[in-house]
Amino acid sequence: MERPSDVWFRGRFTPASFVKSNGIHEGRPETLRPRLRSRLFVSPDASGMPPGFCLTSDPIRIHLAVITDGSRAGFETDTGALTGGEDAMKRRLVSSVVALVACGIVGWAAEGLAQTRLVVKSARAGTSYYALAIGTSKALMTVQGVEVSVEESLGSVANVKEARTRSNYLFTSTSDLIAQATKKTKPFDDGGYERIRTLWAFPGVVMHWIVRQDSGVKTIRDLEGKRFIAGGIGTATERLTKLVLKVYGLEGKVDLPAVDLKEGVDAVANRRAVGFSTGSPFPAPMVMELVATTPVLLLEIGDAEYKKLAEVDPTYSPTVIPADTYKGVSGGTKTVASPVLMYTTDDMSDDLAYKLTKAFWDNRKMVADAHVTGKGLDLAGVRYGVAKVHPGAQRYYKEAGVEIPASMR
Repeated sequence: MERPSDVWFRGRFTPASFVKSNGIHEGRPETLRPRLRSRLFVSPDASGMPPGFCLTSDPIRIHLAVITDGSRAGFETDTGALTGGEDAMKRRLVSSVVALVACGIVGWAAEGLAQTRLVVKSARAGTSYYALAIGTSKALMTVQGVEVSVEESLGSVANVKEARTRSNYLFTSTSDLIAQATKKTKPFDDGGYERIRTLWAFPGVVMHWIVRQDSGVKTIRDLEGKRFIAGGIGTATERLTKLVLKVYGLEGKVDLPAVDLKEGVDAVANRRAVGFSTGSPFPAPMVMELVATTPVLLLEIGDAEYKKLAEVDPTYSPTVIPADTYKGVSGGTKTVASPVLMYTTDDMSDDLAYKLTKAFWDNRKMVADAHVTGKGLDLAGVRYGVAKVHPGAQRYYKEAGVEIPASMR
C-alpha cells in the first residue's frame, strides 16, 4: 500500500462557548460537542508539500495536533480520494478536506481528551459558595481529560445524601453534617456514608443573623413571636439556626417559614419577615445585596449560649464578623463558624484524586478570582475535616508537607 501524502494543520482548544458538530473552517473558531466548553482554532499548514503539487486519488492523511493547557495529543486519519487542478482549486480542496475530516477527527479527539466528567455541588446560585464552586471547576479543568460541571444545590444536607449513590462527585459540606452522616444519625440514618472522603478545605461557614434596623429586634431573644427565615430548607444553616434557638430557649417560639433562602432578601426588604440567617464567609453576597437598600443589624451569639452550643456540637468555634464588613454595622459581631470542606467518594481513583487536589491548590488564584473569600483558602485546613482524607489527596499533602491527623488517614 502506498504511503499517503501528508497535509498538516493545527488546532488549539481555548475555554469558550459550548461546542456543537457543525463543521470547522479554516482560521475560524468553531465548536464541537454540546458537553464541552471549548473552541478549536484550525489552521491548515501545507508548507511541507513541494511547489506545484498535484492532488491525486491517493488517500490523504490528516494529522491533528490538539494543544490544551500546555499538553499535546496527536490524532491522525486517512480520508478519501481527491483530484487536482489549478493551484487555487487545490488550496480550496485541501481546505475543504481539512474542514470535513476535522469534524470527525476533532469529535473523536475531544472524546479522547474528555475521559472524566465530574460534578461539583456546593450551594445555591448567588451565594459565595456557588461562586467558589465555579472557580474550583475552572481549576480542576486544568487537568487534561477532565470536564467539570457545577450543579446548584438545595443545601449541604442534600449534598451529603447524594454521596451515597453518585460517582465522580465532589461536594461541600460543613463538618457537623459529615459527623452526623458517619454516625448514622438523622437525617442520615439510612447509612452508606462511610464512602465519603475528604479532599481539601474551603473557607468556613460564618453564621450571620440579619434583621431590619426598624424591626425592634436587638438580640436573638427578641425574635420570639417574630417571622424569621432560618437559612433555607435543607441547609446546614437551617439546622444551626434551630439549634441556637433551642439553646436560647426559643424552640417552637419563632415563626420559621419553610422557604428557600433566595426568598430571604426579598422577604426582609418587603417587610414579610424581620430577618434571616445565612451561613457564608464574609462578606456574604445576600447580606451585601440587602444592606445596599435596607438598614440592618447583625445579632450576636452570647458567650454563655456559645458554651451551651459547644456542649451539643463541638464542631462549631467562636468567631467575630469585623466592624464595617457591612454598610451601617460599625461594631464587631460575635458569632460561630464551622469548617467547610470539599469531599468526594472512595470510588474515585487515587491518581485522579491526586491530580485534582494538586490542580486545586496550584490554581487557587482561579478560586480567589471567583469570589473574594477564596483568598482565605488554607492548605492545612484539611485537618478540620471529619471523614478520612482520600489516599490520592494524602499523597499530595505529604508532598506539600501537611500533616494529616491519624484519625483521617
